[in-house]
Amino acid sequence: MPVDMRQTIKQKIKQEAASCVAAENEQLEQALWQMPLVGFADARSGYIQSLKKIVHPKHQMPEEVLPGASIVIAYYVPFVQWLPDSNSRGIEGAPNRRGVGITPNHSGGGAVSKRSGLGSASNRNGSGMMPGEEGGDAIDHSGAECTSAISAGESASALLVTDDASAISTQNLASSEWAQSYELTNAMFGRLNEHLIDVVHKLGYEAKTASEANIFHRDQVISYWSFRHFAYAAGLGTFGRNNMLITEKGCCGRCNTVVTTLDVTPDQPQTEEACLFFRDGRCGLCIKKCPGKALTAEGFDRQKCFAQCLKNAAVYDSFGSSYGAEGGSEVCGKCLCGLPCTNKRP
Repeated sequence: MPVDMRQTIKQKIKQEAASCVAAENEQLEQALWQMPLVGFADARSGYIQSLKKIVHPKHQMPEEVLPGASIVIAYYVPFVQWLPDSNSRGIEGAPNRRGVGITPNHSGGGAVSKRSGLGSASNRNGSGMMPGEEGGDAIDHSGAECTSAISAGESASALLVTDDASAISTQNLASSEWAQSYELTNAMFGRLNEHLIDVVHKLGYEAKTASEANIFHRDQVISYWSFRHFAYAAGLGTFGRNNMLITEKGCCGRCNTVVTTLDVTPDQPQTEEACLFFRDGRCGLCIKKCPGKALTAEGFDRQKCFAQCLKNAAVYDSFGSSYGAEGGSEVCGKCLCGLPCTNKRP
């Protein structure tokens, strides 16, 4: 295929992703997402083929998702700045205690599906909330149109707290907007992925999402499909000390993927460290921000991180649950907010 045609295909997919996110924002009273960054990872690259060693021996491979897989479309959707500002303040400082509103003319419908967990795993989606945790919430994949109605779940008229909430620092908890935005983003990802799959099909190629992307193995606190590693392979950024991908639009956002048979020129991973801590030992602010003490200069304790997420889930149980009929929004995101890399590459 001529180089110009390959570039045209890539640009078409980028435009469709941006148009879809813009349409999703229009359905909300207050925009949540900036325009996405989109990259194209070589499904057969040495890096991706080594993910069973890098992430987990059971990590799903692109060719296991789609025979003949050649390109993994990886995208990063940054949050609008008001959201990390809200999350930095926690419960007490949240500007809107009822969460993110939806437009009055929506016809409801529950965009976030509730599914039971699979064995020892529960469903999760996206990598933007818990460092090192990949995979995602069970998302409703019905309908490819990006103008589908968005449900905020059951909008909370007041924050719900557990009986022992007094023992939990409210500043250490996520804001209600952060929790609800998590659910909204998971629902949006389902529609965006379906739209991209439809676009790829119309271009004459195959596309599919990974089954493991929808499963979070709670016993190991991990998923066997790493959105962040595919995004890295697609040249969207490099990893920070908080284990998140730092892109040109920062680290405060969410990643997702679509596996395809596209015939386009793959993007290459970035080689220069975006993280100030890894670059020259400066910063480390994300370590200080972590309320669960899961981050240190030496590494990351996923069990401590998940324990903090469960504290938030005990509070935020009224926005719908993307990962099962029981429990609330397992979020935190403190290590993404109020940093030099929150909304830009430092």
